[in-house]
Amino acid sequence: MMGCSRCSMKRRALVWRLSAGLLAVSAAVLIAIPGANAATADRPPVATAQSAAPPVQSCNDAYDQTGVDGAGIGQIRAGGNGVYSFDIKFNQDFIAAHPPTTDFLWAEARVFVNGSYAFSIPTGHPRPLHESFHGLIKLQGYKYGRRNKQTIQRSDLLNFRISLLLIDPVSGTFYPGHGTISCRL
Repeated sequence: MMGCSRCSMKRRALVWRLSAGLLAVSAAVLIAIPGANAATADRPPVATAQSAAPPVQSCNDAYDQTGVDGAGIGQIRAGGNGVYSFDIKFNQDFIAAHPPTTDFLWAEARVFVNGSYAFSIPTGHPRPLHESFHGLIKLQGYKYGRRNKQTIQRSDLLNFRISLLLIDPVSGTFYPGHGTISCRL
């Protein structure tokens, strides 16, 4: 009898410790992600019938349409053999809307394939606003997902969620920005 009650007490203590640990980890994750919508921070954009999202483009020449006059901040072009060119470049209207001392500080594009997060593309070093960030990325055939079991293939829907940060060092003002490129490979 004594052995059973000890096992029961040990089980209760273990369950309590595990639940307290799980609560601490979930609180740390929610605190670590800034913003009120922390639970939805990495969810892909959802296009519904009520959405004002632009039609899905081909990844051969897709661009972000959220900017000034429909000319956004990002563009994707096919290079051949599953390799694509990814650019972050600002149009002249966008540049004119900011002080001349504004610099491009940081950007990242999070790539979702058919609604599942695949990978992210960070930018390099800070640069003047009129210069662009350019990178070659392997899309077709890229392995992603849990244990890299999924592969990006033709007809997959890709969403590039772009976040960026600009700074005017003279006034110390930060300008956050974002854009989305949706395209079918």
